[in-house]
This record gives sequence, C-alpha cells and structure tokens, in this order.
Amino acid sequence: MAWADEPVRAFDVAIVVTVTNGKGVLARVTATLAEAEVDIVHLAMLEEAAPQTLDLRFVIAVRDREQLDHVLRTLRRTPSVLRATRSMAATG
Repeated sequence: MAWADEPVRAFDVAIVVTVTNGKGVLARVTATLAEAEVDIVHLAMLEEAAPQTLDLRFVIAVRDREQLDHVLRTLRRTPSVLRATRSMAATG
C-alpha cells in the first residue's frame, strides 16, 4: 500500500434542497446523498418556501467541487426535488 501525496480532506458545504412536501421525500433525499457518498453533517427543515413545498438545509462533507456538482445534479433528478443549490450562508 502506498501513501497518497496529499491526504484527502473533506470540507463542509451548505446546500438548500426545495422539495414538494410529501411522504418519503426526506428519505429519498437522504438516500440520494448516501448514494453520492457524502456525509450529512447537519440537517434543518426551514419554513415552507411556498404552499406544498419545504426547504431542507443540509451541511454535507464533500471531497471537492466536482463531487459537490455531482451531488447537486443528482439531487435535481430526484423525484419531488424542485431545486438544489449551494447556500453561501455560513456552515455549522
């Protein structure tokens, strides 16, 4: 086994996922994040963005910007997800 030249260090990123509120939506979103191999550091459910929708604010640990872009693209293709964006609000 060889050592990597530089250790891979994850960094925390805040994202907001707007979903149609319904049964199993949170499970689908968290399963998508798990399949993308990111850790969920924090989750908050924000007030309804509009009738029948909900904003989920996650802080996730990603390896790099490429992985973050992949996660956001995958979330946008997930049933019940209306929007997935990076939040520039402070993490933590």
